[in-house]
This record gives sequence, structure tokens and C-alpha cells, in this order.
Amino acid sequence: MEQLNPGSFSATNEPIATHVYAARSLQMGYFSFVTLTTCGYGDIIPRSQAARTFAVLEAVMGQMYLAILAARLAGLHIVHGNSDRPRDEGRTASN
Repeated sequence: MEQLNPGSFSATNEPIATHVYAARSLQMGYFSFVTLTTCGYGDIIPRSQAARTFAVLEAVMGQMYLAILAARLAGLHIVHGNSDRPRDEGRTASN
């Protein structure tokens, strides 16, 4: 977003690197990670409406990823945890 529309983000402590691609990529990677984890330190903020929209979508996607991953792992644990028991264990002696 910053590369397509310079000025979409601003930093409170230092300017967004505009001429050095590696520095700008590191700053935007940092912003992306902070947004995905919903830490939101506030040192880099989205300025344009499009940047704000993508930041919100990224934060929601980060939470959805975490919720889906946890649900998937819990489901796998339940399925594989039950397969370790012998099948006849649940039956009574009269069967």
C-alpha cells in the first residue's frame, strides 16, 4: 500500500523510509506483524482510508487464523486421542 500510494502510513518517531526499499520493507513488515497479532503499538499508523481498511482486515485475519488453528489442533487431538483406546473398552461384559 505504501509503495503504491506513498504517505498511506506515518510513523510517530521517524519517517517511513521512502527511498530505501529494504528499510521500507522492514518497517512495513513490522507494522504487518504488529497488526496481525493485534498488539498495535501505535508507532506506525495508517493514514489513508484504504490503508486503514487493509489494517483492519489484516487484524481480523490474524485473529481468525489463530482461532482456526486452535480449533483444528483441538479437533486433531480429540480424534487422535480417542483412537489410542481399544475399541472393546467401552463395551460391557454382557456383550
